[in-house]
Amino acid sequence: MAESLGAKNLYPRAGSEFCEALGQRPGLTLIISGRLNLESDLSHLRRKQLDAELLAQGIAQEDIAQRGPDYMSAVSKRYLMLTKDSSEEVSFSEHLDTVTANMEISQEQLRDLAQDRAVATKEYLVNKLGLNANRAVINQVGELLAEDNTYSGIELELDI
Repeated sequence: MAESLGAKNLYPRAGSEFCEALGQRPGLTLIISGRLNLESDLSHLRRKQLDAELLAQGIAQEDIAQRGPDYMSAVSKRYLMLTKDSSEEVSFSEHLDTVTANMEISQEQLRDLAQDRAVATKEYLVNKLGLNANRAVINQVGELLAEDNTYSGIELELDI
């Protein structure tokens, strides 16, 4: 039976081959760094924070997920508080964009997201693929510079 060439099937095999190759080279250490796409990750964190605040405010999870009437009403009220614009010409999408853009996300929250990505990767390599935990280190996230963070994910480096 022919094997599908989808990424879902290739990743575990490639990962196990990578761990095996690393195991054959005891002088190498894997350095794992979490990366961010500042624009998209910031937007995602803001949206998650808004959803969490609305949930705490009593809006049902299902209403949030489906953008139900209670959700839309709560977002529109926040929009009104922010802008004092009661014009009916502004779409709900614009309300949501304005409210979301005003959610405060700290540099620490962004660093935590990048760090969580690196930790999850190391846990996968160690727990699922059998990499010796001492062979992989997590690079601490420093200053978040846009030129260093052009994609969301992780970066793997080998250190001799």
